[in-house]
Amino acid sequence: MPATGGCQKLTTGSKSVETVELIVCPNCGERSNTAMIYGEMNACIACDEPLGRDLPLEEKRLPVFTCGACGEETPPFYEHLGHVGDVSVLNCSNQDCDYLVAAMDDNGVYKDPNDLLSAAWIEGVDGVGRDRQVTVVETPEQKAAVQLLNVEAKNEDTTFSLYKPEHANAFLAYHDRTAVGYLTWTAEPAKDTRSGKVAVLRQIFTLPSFRRAGIGTLLLEQFKQEAADFADDFYAVEGANTQTLRLLKAAGDVDYSVTDEGVMPTKADTVAFLKTNPFQKLASDLAREKQ
Repeated sequence: MPATGGCQKLTTGSKSVETVELIVCPNCGERSNTAMIYGEMNACIACDEPLGRDLPLEEKRLPVFTCGACGEETPPFYEHLGHVGDVSVLNCSNQDCDYLVAAMDDNGVYKDPNDLLSAAWIEGVDGVGRDRQVTVVETPEQKAAVQLLNVEAKNEDTTFSLYKPEHANAFLAYHDRTAVGYLTWTAEPAKDTRSGKVAVLRQIFTLPSFRRAGIGTLLLEQFKQEAADFADDFYAVEGANTQTLRLLKAAGDVDYSVTDEGVMPTKADTVAFLKTNPFQKLASDLAREKQ
């Protein structure tokens, strides 16, 4: 089966159009289904302008998104809107879920987030081939795609930090005309390198459905080409998790042995690990797998 066969990309559900009753603020135009209450008076939850004793209710046909994680139905009301970096998003109305169910494109229309991961939207043309490939993140659309993938990364592992395009460089990986992974990195001051800097791999993530398809390897190879500009055959990794450590071993940059006492590094002369000890983390993960 190919890597994409029968697999979802993001955990999103279906979209329908329904007639819903909502409050439309005459001052700011925001739509909601709740209001602030001051005594016997109501006020807009967005701009706090008075709405009067009786709420101005309207019926409108709006898109309603069914959450793929919990099944809750959510229309684009103000109280469920948010931002992921520069991307406007709609979160599930179930407070116990709060999953991302839609994202807004540059036309102001909320869509399934997977639509905003298509090469046709990101690159503006459907010219990206079906083969796996990596591109440098430069445009607002490419940055938005990384931000959406970053949501999935943080849902899977809370140690992932928020991707901020102004603070980190990034690569975006495609598979079958869809963005499925990313890598972020920065150049930091360093002693004992010919340039006085070292490239630091900050995050690397691939959607679960596309792992073991060579996406992580492509991202790492692209990063190492950039890293070589600062220090030949040397780079650093911040907060490496078990998956990253296994990727670095497959690339031949690190090696380790697994014993009853734990995981012992046997080669890591081209990689410096920052903040956490990935070998210790791997040992604890292996112990859990045996249970």
